[in-house]
Amino acid sequence: MDPQEQLLEPIEKFLDDLANLRGASPHTIAAYRSDLVQAAAFFAQLNVTEWESISNAQMMQYHATLGAPLAPATSRRKLSAVRALLKHRQKSTKTSADLPSTGGFRRQRL
Repeated sequence: MDPQEQLLEPIEKFLDDLANLRGASPHTIAAYRSDLVQAAAFFAQLNVTEWESISNAQMMQYHATLGAPLAPATSRRKLSAVRALLKHRQKSTKTSADLPSTGGFRRQRL
């Protein structure tokens, strides 16, 4: 199984839980699916095979790809989707490892 396929497997479980346990709308699920598939492709290029093994440096690399022409709100949603998946994986695998940082990501007020 290639790295991207390994990263894609947990996405559907996360999205199912998001819909069934938290009542997320179909639009949210579709946006998160798109964002997470994009993130999986990026991390697979870095030979990451498990979400839990993403380093701070790799997360910052991903964050750097989310600049213009994306709107700031879109970039925040994409990062939020990855962080939500990582938190879900942390809870479901009962690991206490620190989640990777996005390296200074802050919400901007407009």
